[in-house]
Amino acid sequence: MTWRYLELRAGVVDLSDGVMLRDGEAVDLSPLEVCLLRALAVADQPLTREDLLRGVWSLSPKTNTRAVEACMHRLRAKLEVDPSAPDHLRTLRGVGYRLEGLASNETMLPQPAHIALPRDAFVGRESELQELALSLEQTRLVTVTGPPGVGKSRLAHELVRQLRETKTFWLVDTDLAPTRGEWLRAVGAHVGLSGVVLPDAIGLQLVGTKSTILWLDNLDRLVGSVATLLDRWLDLSPSIRILVTAREPLRLRGERVYDLEPLPLAQAERLLELRSGSKQGANIVEALDRLPLGIELASSWLQTLSATEIEAALQGTAQPMLTSDRRDVPARHRSMDAAFEVSWALLDPDDREVLGAAAVFARAFAAAEVAQIAQISEEVALSAMRRLSQRSLIGRGAERFSLLRTMRRFVLEQLSTSRRQLLVQAHAAHFADRGDCARKAMDRWGRPEAFAELTELLPELELASTRALGAEGARCLALVHANAVTSGDLRGSSELIDKAIDLCPPSNRALYLRLLIVRAQRFVTLGSDDADEAVGDVLRRASSLGPSEALINAHRVCAEFHRGQGDQLEGQRQVSLAVECANKLGDPMWMTLTRGEAVLTVASASPELLDETADLILDAERSGFLGLADMLVIVLAARYDALERPVGPELIDQLRVALDRCEARGEHRATTGALLALGVSLVRMQQAVEAEDHLERAVALACEICRPRMEARARLYLAAMDARHADRHRRIGLYLAEQLNDDRLIEISRRGLGR
Repeated sequence: MTWRYLELRAGVVDLSDGVMLRDGEAVDLSPLEVCLLRALAVADQPLTREDLLRGVWSLSPKTNTRAVEACMHRLRAKLEVDPSAPDHLRTLRGVGYRLEGLASNETMLPQPAHIALPRDAFVGRESELQELALSLEQTRLVTVTGPPGVGKSRLAHELVRQLRETKTFWLVDTDLAPTRGEWLRAVGAHVGLSGVVLPDAIGLQLVGTKSTILWLDNLDRLVGSVATLLDRWLDLSPSIRILVTAREPLRLRGERVYDLEPLPLAQAERLLELRSGSKQGANIVEALDRLPLGIELASSWLQTLSATEIEAALQGTAQPMLTSDRRDVPARHRSMDAAFEVSWALLDPDDREVLGAAAVFARAFAAAEVAQIAQISEEVALSAMRRLSQRSLIGRGAERFSLLRTMRRFVLEQLSTSRRQLLVQAHAAHFADRGDCARKAMDRWGRPEAFAELTELLPELELASTRALGAEGARCLALVHANAVTSGDLRGSSELIDKAIDLCPPSNRALYLRLLIVRAQRFVTLGSDDADEAVGDVLRRASSLGPSEALINAHRVCAEFHRGQGDQLEGQRQVSLAVECANKLGDPMWMTLTRGEAVLTVASASPELLDETADLILDAERSGFLGLADMLVIVLAARYDALERPVGPELIDQLRVALDRCEARGEHRATTGALLALGVSLVRMQQAVEAEDHLERAVALACEICRPRMEARARLYLAAMDARHADRHRRIGLYLAEQLNDDRLIEISRRGLGR
């Protein structure tokens, strides 16, 4: 049944385009509003609220929702002359709803739908068209599935264009026949049937049809209610072929499912260029998930805004940008929201809850993660995600699921503010817990795999840090800051820890103090004027707690501050206090770490100290404290250099291992130190080629992370061994040494210059 116009007192409704012409102005109707009107128009008796929930919303009649009442209220406001005294959309108290007083129904006769081919150029999809045409030759039932806006109907239209000389296509658009009865009448119109059409009568009429393809477009609403009919018709008529475009397969025997993916990047850029004339669309099409509908909608805005402005807008909700005022496209294609709304309306509440939880992730996710955030069992989450995957709403990989960015934005907008914030906080807590574990494993054990895990968590932590509140947001910010510091970005990460402190409730004393210690460490590292006050503050706060990890860290920061001020004695005293506190705690990690740092703080070098450092390296390795062991190896090599003693092959091997582990952990500062120590040690062993390579890398990395002392030392050794660009290295090295007022480096540079 092809429904087109409803003539009302206030104007004419075009159900095909989803608009009402009222007083010369076009009033847009949503897809749900159009479906509700069609259901009422075709009904020969009043429809109850339960009928409408089942037929229009595809929900259980027992669902607790006011969706019917709200939609009816909106429709009356658009269609009635006086919404408070409606002429057409009548409520029959205790019975249901009825559409009355239509001026004409003559245009509501069943007619075969004409296939109007699009007039704009079709871009890409050459291989998909070939595969789809081949599938229809080999299989009698082909279903094209894919997410909303991916171009299923457009691909089918192009297939019709290519095959119309040899095949006959019968189109039934479910948007125009949204109920089962209307849909049967629309199919029956193709085989000459009218009135009340029985399914088997259609099947019998299909017998003998040749070279005919029945194209059932947008079958999403009716998949469950007509799948068995299609199975029956295929049995009755061996010659008929059926092409279905929907977001989920029919799950019938002999069905070939063709899952349509978003456009490849090159084709997506070409589509944007063709529609808008812009060649700067890579970031735009990626933000739109390379969905053809999104690209079509956004392309018109490139005539008004720059590509940069559009990219920025797409990072937000971008609702106005992803809409169209064109009248020659179906209502479901006039905005991304309209495309997604149909799928959202068909979901039951449980699936909506799971999809809402999935929408808070930044990247791919596992069922167990969604279950924890939604606070449901993993079995329930996996079952729901399987259904969502079948409906093309989430992608499914080998181990993880994914959600399109455009779909994620839409779903989050559908959630209530309280529900959305609850999920955001749960997401932040989950990844902050995992990040803390990974960070502790990296700090405590120095395990490269812990850094790899933290790096993998980083996108989720970054997203959580921008929207979570309170302690959870502060923890995520602190982890993002820690990752930046590990990568050598000290200045760029400063704002992060300040935001974390502002976000953290002072009542959470442990976390608040931890953040203050991190900020004090940053001040000390950068040589800030605020370092003295910050160090004193954290030391006072931590001392009030007694022996604790916070007090150990406060003493360590204080020791580094005093060493930087040239007060070596106070620096060593603070380290001794850290050792004492660690011994009181009895934690092997802190005991080993503070003992190692006590050795590191000794300014002088002696043969006895070399032996003690070597013993500590073995203790740290045996205890699994790899990060500490690597730092001690680097310092041991530096002390051999200070004593001008040759290193042995064993220390060279230890340096190579330390370098590999520091690189794997992503610790740029430690990596620079390892490169420098290995390069200098190889110089003393007369292995010039390898030494030059390591020292050149040390120079580059030291420049990148702003470590002038390391850079000066590496350059001066390169100059001393007459490496490439020796004069340049010597001049820059001497300049840095003088700026740092480092007497030993200045002496090395002078000897290298022959002074």
